[in-house]
Amino acid sequence: SHCLDPLGHHALTCKFRGDVVSCHNRLQDIFLESCRRACIGARVEAGSGLGHDQRRTRPDWVLGKPAAFDITIISPLNPSTFIEASVMAGSAALAVEQQKHNANDGKCSELGWECVPLAVE
Repeated sequence: SHCLDPLGHHALTCKFRGDVVSCHNRLQDIFLESCRRACIGARVEAGSGLGHDQRRTRPDWVLGKPAAFDITIISPLNPSTFIEASVMAGSAALAVEQQKHNANDGKCSELGWECVPLAVE
């Protein structure tokens, strides 16, 4: 028998039914349940144009504005962040947070929201 991925790198980076999707969904559930317990009206926001998984909370969440919380998972083994991640812990998360800001800050600003990426390695 031949193992295609003996070190498990593919499972850590695959977004099609891999660990990334299940980890994202568990974090989303924890985030929403934590907000519910704190009496914060968070929900998955459909049709915001910001992507499929932003959260919007009550109007006074961040700086008196609604906030779009964008949960994202990245592996430090991702080819785009591998070199930097090998010398600085957390650099993959910082890089993907910046990508989320670049992609979403303009649209959030138009909506009067604050963009808050929540990146996890």
